[in-house]
Amino acid sequence: PARSRNVGLAAASGEIIAMLDGDDTWPRGKLRAQMASLEDRAIGMVSGLTAYCDAIDPATLVPPADARVETVPTVHVGACLYRAGVLAAVGPFDESYRYADDWDLLLRLRDAGVREAVRPEIALWHRRHPGSLLTTPDPRRKQEIAIAVAHSLARRRARAVS
Repeated sequence: PARSRNVGLAAASGEIIAMLDGDDTWPRGKLRAQMASLEDRAIGMVSGLTAYCDAIDPATLVPPADARVETVPTVHVGACLYRAGVLAAVGPFDESYRYADDWDLLLRLRDAGVREAVRPEIALWHRRHPGSLLTTPDPRRKQEIAIAVAHSLARRRARAVS
């Protein structure tokens, strides 16, 4: 995913960046609500809740009534809007990660002190299905997240010492 996301970032020309993986969708009104939060120029990114689901109706682009849905207060790259300048300041997605490129980017944004607005509504319908990157068992996933967190801690410690 990191390489594809970097290709998209390199091609982007707007001031506000949004990312959406091919198997996820946004709720109606997500962009409008999050853009309102970005009216405050001090805000570098805005996020909302992520709802994990096992199905998305292709006609409505939301989970059907019988879908399993779990809404969590976690930051997911697809649930956010970003100012292009803050993404440029922290650099592209680290392509050495297969699973934790998003964790790494979000931690770098926080470590850089980017101000974030958090909205209380669902900002991403994240579909988990057999064969997807997140449902395929691989011990490297947890290892990569631990590496991203360790890098974040090292950055924070280095900043505290300077």
